Amino acid sequence: MALDSLFARLCRIPAVEKHLWRMLYNFLASRPGGEEWEFMNYGYATGENEANPSLRIYDELARQIDVCGKRLLEVGSGRGGGLSHVTRRYEPAKAAGCDLSPTAIELCRRRHASLPIEWTVGDAEALPFSSGSFDAFINVESSHCYPYFDRFAAEVHRVLARGGHFLWADFRPADRVETVRQTMRTAGFEEIVWRDITPEVLAAMQIEEPRKEALLQKHVPAWLRGSFRDFAGMLGSTVHQNFVTGAWKYSMAVTSKP
Repeated sequence: MALDSLFARLCRIPAVEKHLWRMLYNFLASRPGGEEWEFMNYGYATGENEANPSLRIYDELARQIDVCGKRLLEVGSGRGGGLSHVTRRYEPAKAAGCDLSPTAIELCRRRHASLPIEWTVGDAEALPFSSGSFDAFINVESSHCYPYFDRFAAEVHRVLARGGHFLWADFRPADRVETVRQTMRTAGFEEIVWRDITPEVLAAMQIEEPRKEALLQKHVPAWLRGSFRDFAGMLGSTVHQNFVTGAWKYSMAVTSKP
């Protein structure tokens, strides 16, 4: 059985899923790559000349509200490229990044030491922050890894102050999109923006293909490249085809806590 198929099957078991994702992201954070590998999302692009599609998705979210002077938290912060960009460009009063992977958090502490960002190891379904301690919450292409999205949504609501905003972007099977939407409402959020950004994600995949292929050849062992092509959403992969056929939808949402 191929590694990607085995991983997918094991991820259907909630008690196992979180441990598998932690192992995978610990492995990814331990790989070399430096500045050439800052982001792990599929990106967002509206034209062929998009300079950095993986950054653009953060800009699309951050521009929806006034982040300047706010207390900002990103959960699923990965290698830290997105939060470091938002911190530099939009100047929040406080910035914090949280990730399940201790290796990724240690990488962020080293790589982004010059920025006033607090990096914390934590579980998205049981966040290590006090209630009402943030004004804005970013979550990009991470929540599909969480076994219980309802627990995550409740935690986002808890750590946000009244009037705070939840900025979210991720993909789901098309028949589960409305369930995610309803889960956010049930958690107590009011929807401000909901957009299907699948076309923009597909455009970004096209732009990013040469860069991803070069990184794959340089940093991923040959025996893992097949699985990683799918993981990275490279052209022709199962992930890419799911977006092309409409089996999966990529959505962007901005909600508020009344």
